[in-house]
Amino acid sequence: MAGEAAYDDEAPALTMALPNAYFVQLGLPPLVVPSSLIRRAAVCGPACTVAWQGRRGDPSPYADFGQDSLSMAKAMPIGARGEVEQTVELKHTLAAHSPNLPPVYSTPDMIRLMEIAAFKALQPYCEDDEITVGTAINIEHRAASGIGAKIRAEGVLESFDGRFYTVKVTARDDTQEIGRGTVGRAVVSVGRFLEKMKKGSR
Repeated sequence: MAGEAAYDDEAPALTMALPNAYFVQLGLPPLVVPSSLIRRAAVCGPACTVAWQGRRGDPSPYADFGQDSLSMAKAMPIGARGEVEQTVELKHTLAAHSPNLPPVYSTPDMIRLMEIAAFKALQPYCEDDEITVGTAINIEHRAASGIGAKIRAEGVLESFDGRFYTVKVTARDDTQEIGRGTVGRAVVSVGRFLEKMKKGSR
């Protein structure tokens, strides 16, 4: 479903902010994204599938990067890998959004961890002020995890079409795989993006 999140109709529809807040966790400058670019998605539990695919030429919630902000695509080694771990706390669960919801790991938090893993897989091959940003999400949340569970997400570069990178992502808790899918990413220049933002605010 282009430009929207696809999810189980039974899942509670709450707001999920897609801008890459994990830059802060990685010690990189946070990106300030206009509220008009924040998409709505579902906060849902296991058995939820979330898919986001932007329009061609307007590939992600970072539409304002624009063509001028995209860095020259470069070859990165297929199989490049990144990992990240997290212990589930109340703030990562559905119950954090409503006391009527169960205290299980939320789908957006799992996707966020997968995105960080994908980011870590590709970032070593970026240069200067380049970073990668998300352009597509196709994820299945397959099993529930409770508070205290240790989640490990892994991202492995699967393919490159000359512009976009497809990263295979998985997430596991202490006992089983809880999610899998792919995320798309593109290389951009933070400097050019920020300059474009300044021009756009005039």
